Amino acid sequence: MDSKVPLAIFAYKRPDHLRKVLDATSAMREIDAVRVHVFVDGPRVPEESELVHKTWEIARQYASESDGTVTISRENKGLSKSIIGGVSSILQDNKSIIVLEDDLLGSKYFLEYSLNGLEDYRQESRVSSIHGYLPNIQSPGGRPFFRRGADCWGWSTWKDRWELTEWDANLLLVNLRKYKLTKELNLNGAYCYSCMLERQAIGVIDSWAIRWHVSMFLQGRLALYPSHSLIQNIGFDGSGRHGGKNDFYETRTYDNPVSRTKVPVVESRVARRRLRQHYRVTFQNSWPRRLKKFLQRRFSR
Repeated sequence: MDSKVPLAIFAYKRPDHLRKVLDATSAMREIDAVRVHVFVDGPRVPEESELVHKTWEIARQYASESDGTVTISRENKGLSKSIIGGVSSILQDNKSIIVLEDDLLGSKYFLEYSLNGLEDYRQESRVSSIHGYLPNIQSPGGRPFFRRGADCWGWSTWKDRWELTEWDANLLLVNLRKYKLTKELNLNGAYCYSCMLERQAIGVIDSWAIRWHVSMFLQGRLALYPSHSLIQNIGFDGSGRHGGKNDFYETRTYDNPVSRTKVPVVESRVARRRLRQHYRVTFQNSWPRRLKKFLQRRFSR
């Protein structure tokens, strides 16, 4: 077993984005404590081959210079299968993992925060994951906080938590209704996670992230969020398969260390209320249409 914590980075056909993410990663504190594994998905159509090849080359060069690895798929798996398969393969021989994608720029302190969280909450089985992105809300008391479920933009978890994920969307829907948790999952109607899960169940989309979140939510597990966002998503510039152009997700990454003070492993009611208010304001104009697009782009992953 490698003494370094694996950092998996998933890429596809955006060489310029991947280069930016790798450059930002190289500048992070604690970079020497991780081993980078880059996964590059194959082209969907022949016209994508050149961009995918350039992405492969950037990944290969970085891996050779950083003592990392690169895994190349000759076929197009899609992001869902790529992430589920890639994370699962790494966790066969490791106890924990940190995950980024080729449109997620981490701050200088992202790795430090992730590694501290993995260590501090390793024995807390109720903690699903450590998450690096925070929407534009003020965290309670300016400290990290817990929220029920899991998330997908710059995250970390442990093997024993990942292996508890239920990937059957129909079963997740059944249990949501059985335990009457749909309203709570949807932040009292502010953010329709269950809509995305329903689309997953009927095969309209293929999202690993919504199943990961709902699975951990149903198990009563909690994700740790930072006091300030340590992740900037640069993918909503029209370049990605699942993204368009919008500013729903804009944040400024925090350029200071995040407090390592452990917080109680309970969901923050204050943060939940602020998130609910944030999403309601974000989608108050043409709410159903804008929310549908938001969910498609964020969780069709």
